[in-house]
Amino acid sequence: MLVSQNGSIGRPRKKAPELDAIVKVDQFRSHLLKRNFSNLTMLKLVSADTLERFGRQLVALHQPSERDWAKRFRLGAPVEPIVEPIVEPSIQPVPGPVSGVSCAKCGTSLSAAEARFCRFNKPRFDGQVYCMPCQQIVAPLARRSR
Repeated sequence: MLVSQNGSIGRPRKKAPELDAIVKVDQFRSHLLKRNFSNLTMLKLVSADTLERFGRQLVALHQPSERDWAKRFRLGAPVEPIVEPIVEPSIQPVPGPVSGVSCAKCGTSLSAAEARFCRFNKPRFDGQVYCMPCQQIVAPLARRSR
């Protein structure tokens, strides 16, 4: 008979040879070696069918713990999990620092990056500054042909 390695085995003071077969799991192999069983011989002692039947019987005897863990740890009523809503990221580009300049076409205020881009590309935009959507309308980039 095997006992959990964390379990305890209480033996009477008077020796009883039949109680020597009660062993902790972690000592089982050394117990077998004392009895001159080789690993191969041990495999031949129990057939696969017998071992499977024994395993199924063990599973059938299993009962889940009925311990009230909340009470055991004085947690009180069960706490509902906090579910935060998933916020979809905005598709709108995050505006950069405002440049104080307005788009020449639609009049919206431009970010510093939009204004800088137009100033570095004066010939393309005829010296005007545009927001990104208007840049695409006024002077779309020509696609390279391959």
